[in-house]
Amino acid sequence: MRLRSSPKGISEIISALLVVCITVSAATLFAAYASGLMGSLQTPAKQPYTEQLTLDYYNWATVANGPQVTIRNDGAAAITLSDFYLQGVKTTPPSPTSNTFGCPSQTTPFTLSIQSCLTLTFPVPSGLTVSSGTPYTVKLVANDGTIFTFSCIAGSYT
Repeated sequence: MRLRSSPKGISEIISALLVVCITVSAATLFAAYASGLMGSLQTPAKQPYTEQLTLDYYNWATVANGPQVTIRNDGAAAITLSDFYLQGVKTTPPSPTSNTFGCPSQTTPFTLSIQSCLTLTFPVPSGLTVSSGTPYTVKLVANDGTIFTFSCIAGSYT
């Protein structure tokens, strides 16, 4: 026995519904993609780092004394330093000294405006034994919690 098949594959109504459904879903996907793309193009890019501090120079030639560091604010915002650490031990605020590197002078001792320098002399905390040729970590903490760390070798300078 032979099966008879219709020359039509599907009816015109079902095919029209399928075309409409596919078109609507494609338009919805494109609209979602375009709105996300336009939203990301319209918002300005955020700067990931507004605060940046660099170590210009350090002098720790005399091991008995603490390091003398000259730091520069290379970021896009002023930085106010609040806490100071030497090898993980909190120290008393270091004494700021005048710098000779041609940087603008600071009116506030621990606030660095943009592109300004500050020279600090760290005291060696009690209980910390310093040996020549060993690197020690100098950590500076800003008021907003940003941490800046530098490594200085006792008995040398850069």
